[in-house]
Amino acid sequence: MYHNDIHLKGCMSEIKVQLHFLEMGWDVFQPVNPKTKADLIITHPKSGRVKKVQVKTIQDNTVGGITYRQCRLEPNGEAYKEHEIDLFVFVYPPTGEMWSCNFIDLKGQKSVNVGRADGQGRPPKNVNILNKMR
Repeated sequence: MYHNDIHLKGCMSEIKVQLHFLEMGWDVFQPVNPKTKADLIITHPKSGRVKKVQVKTIQDNTVGGITYRQCRLEPNGEAYKEHEIDLFVFVYPPTGEMWSCNFIDLKGQKSVNVGRADGQGRPPKNVNILNKMR
């Protein structure tokens, strides 16, 4: 297995998110078309809620000697549109930590920072901690 392969890391992040939502009682579906903006569609069997989910893998980015956990929100420089995504879920592979944020709360942002790698920083107020899965 090539753990440095960016596509493999993305697949592994998607599987972690799928497991999380399954454990929370959601039904999880994957789009057939790999070019769609949503990585997953989740539906809640009791409430009937439906959400289009985009999974993003967090990477370390060092600036001025401080390492931040962050990722880009614009694939290939193209911003997501409101009708394409309802929820972002961010996964940090080294620890399995996950965060979520509604699309509308990040609309117009080019990247998201979920805190410092040393644990000193905190995610922005609109980014919620989902779970610390390993």
